[in-house]
Formats: sequence, C-alpha cells, structure tokens
Amino acid sequence: MTYRLTGVLLLSTLMTSLVRGQVEPPPLASTTAPISVSLSASIDPKTVPLNRTVLLKIEISWEGHLDQVAIGQVTEPVLSNLEILGTTASNRVLALASGQRAIKEVAYTLKPKALGMAYVEPVTLSYEDRSSQKVENLKTQRLSVEVVNAVPEEQAGPPGWIIWLLGGVLLVLAAAGLGWIWRRAQDRVPVQGKPVRLLEESYLEELRDDGGPQPASTAEGFARVSRLLRRYLTARYGLAGLELTTEELVAELPQSGVPEDLVTRCATLLTTADVVKFSGQEVPPAEFQLAYTTVETLLDRNLAESRRGIQEAEKASLKKRNKSTEVA
Repeated sequence: MTYRLTGVLLLSTLMTSLVRGQVEPPPLASTTAPISVSLSASIDPKTVPLNRTVLLKIEISWEGHLDQVAIGQVTEPVLSNLEILGTTASNRVLALASGQRAIKEVAYTLKPKALGMAYVEPVTLSYEDRSSQKVENLKTQRLSVEVVNAVPEEQAGPPGWIIWLLGGVLLVLAAAGLGWIWRRAQDRVPVQGKPVRLLEESYLEELRDDGGPQPASTAEGFARVSRLLRRYLTARYGLAGLELTTEELVAELPQSGVPEDLVTRCATLLTTADVVKFSGQEVPPAEFQLAYTTVETLLDRNLAESRRGIQEAEKASLKKRNKSTEVA
C-alpha cells in the first residue's frame, strides 16, 4: 500500500511539472545532412621537356545542401622553377541519389624555366559550414615535376619533296639568270691578267716571318728589321739605304717622301740599330716592339695607298672602255 501511494505521488508531481513547463522535452535530432568537402591537386605529365608545358589541376567538390557551405578562394599556387602561362576555371553540378554534388576546377598551364626539378607547393582552401558556423581548412600535397632536355620542335609546312622541287626550280632559274648576266658582263669588263704582287706585300711577308714581333733574340730581330727598312727605303723612295751611313740616311729621310709622322720613328730605329749592333746586348722587348711596329705601319700604309691607286686606274680604264663600247 505504501509503494502504490509513493508511485501515485511521483506521477502526480511529474504531470504537474510538465503542465507548469518546468521539465523541458529532449532536443530533436538535427535533420541537416553533414557536408563533405574535398580538395585535390594533380599535375601532368610528371616529366616534361624544357620546351613543353605541364597542366596543374586543382579540384574542389562538396555534396549535400549546396547552400549550406561557403567556399573560400583557392590560394594561387607557389611555384619553383615554373611559371604560369594561362589559367582556366569551370563549375558544374551533378545530381546524385543522395542530393547534389558541386565541382569547381581550376587549371594552370605551367612552363619550366630550367633543367632539374620543379615544384608546386601545397595549395590551401578554407570553407564555412553555415549550419554549424565552423570554418575548416584543407590542404593539398606538394607536387613535383622533372624537367629534362628540350625536344626538337615540329616543323609545320609543306612536305619535304615539294620544298626540294621548288628549290631545284629556283636554282635552275638562278643559274640561267646568272649565266645571262655573266655573258653580258664579259662584253663590258676587260680581261684581267694575273694580279701583280705589290712591293709592300713582299716586304710585309718577310717582316712577319722568322718570329715576327717575337723573335728568339731581340738583338738579332733589331738587326733584321733595320736591314729590311734600309732595303725598302732604297726600293720605294730611291735612297741609297745600303751604302749611306746611318747619319747620312737619317738626314735624307725628311725629303724622301716617308710620311712625316714616321720620319722620327724611322730615324730612331736606324740609330738604335747601330747601338745594338756594336754593343751586342739584347734590347728590351718593348723597344723592339716599337721598331717592329714602325716598319709594319710604314708598309701597311703604303700598301693601302698602292691598292687605291690600282683601283682608281682600273675604274678609269673600265669607264673609258664602256664609253668606247657605247659609241660603237
């Protein structure tokens, strides 16, 4: 009897509490489906020639109530030994039995900079679940690409046999045209004999033989350059370079026709040669170089002058011949 009374009292108390609102009913289970968001990155190919490109794809996908999630911006990839040539983006929604699935894809066309390894650092993405107001972060793996030697570029154009055929035709036409021009020119250009070897050419060849500016002995080199200068002064300017003393030869240089800026240098060379001859000692290389350059400059300058004279004479002769041909 006591137990039955106690149970009635407890039941009465519980009913009273419910009526007064003192006992709250248990919370209802959430009817919102969980959100599944994924982030992935891939690169293709894994090995790329230096003159080709690779494609980096970053894909974001989520399922459920699409308006339940707020997707942030994907960070631009941090690249090593790669540069971005172009970017494309696409979005699509797929209908599934369990709901909808949204897919966002960003593609980067990348070009290698140098041989070796290239890397794409991890890409991060933040998104918010609006039902729980929680912010989550996703991150991809680090990707790598091996950059190898460049491959030959493919040549676009007509087939090779067409190129060879056209080339052959052009060569035949060019040969015919050149033959016609040559035959016309033969009537206007006088027949030239074998080129005459100029005086300065022979002396320059002799000067540059036997060690040239770097002889085994500077004393012997000085004597050789001095003798060559004396012979050339005789052949070019009519001086008695081999019979006159050094003092007499130096005195005649200013009126001989030797360029004024080289008169003093030639006189110094001849005088120094006598000193070297009687002392029998070697001279400093720099002093020999100055003597060698003096004679070489004199020969080069006169050679250029002689060639100009020959060219002018040939032009005058050709002009006279052409004028005679036109009159005829």
